[in-house]
Amino acid sequence: RALVQTRQIGELVGRLFDVSRIQAGRLELITAQVDLVQVVRDAVEVAEGLPNALPIQFSPTPGHIHVQGDAGRLEQVFVNILSNAVEHAAKSPTIDVAASRSRTHAIVELRDYGDGIAGDELPLLFQPYTHLGKKPSAGLGLGLYLAREIVTAHGGTIEAESHLGEGTAITIRLPLRKRRARSHARSGAETKA
Repeated sequence: RALVQTRQIGELVGRLFDVSRIQAGRLELITAQVDLVQVVRDAVEVAEGLPNALPIQFSPTPGHIHVQGDAGRLEQVFVNILSNAVEHAAKSPTIDVAASRSRTHAIVELRDYGDGIAGDELPLLFQPYTHLGKKPSAGLGLGLYLAREIVTAHGGTIEAESHLGEGTAITIRLPLRKRRARSHARSGAETKA
């Protein structure tokens, strides 16, 4: 019990530091080519180890989905969303996670089948220090706010759709990593004197 409380306090302090960095415009990203499928898989493993964890079904598209990003920060996004679902959709039989790609974007959808969110509360979902619904929360209401800010810093978008009694779906879109054009030994830029 003490170890769990210590971990929770550490996470809360870390989130407060992240909020102060974001508000000061100092959130640093260490970017590289990242396989988003592996990042999501790692986040699912973390979420499956949470207290009162729900079964998570991960269905990635075959192959890799490469984005230019900070793997640690992106994993933080998915862990935050999954832990939020575990806390607020405890009656959901499962959390479904899908990863796919369009021509220009990686797409990750995380869906629970819990109580859902009222339409008038949905616009508040990604606001800091927000607690929706009647259930008390042990957190600060920062997880989804941080998720939005990290996704935005990667040039992506995050959207939520929810209906009372039907659960909540959160969709994240991130730009695919652009392939560099192959350089030729002799380029057209070479000119004869």
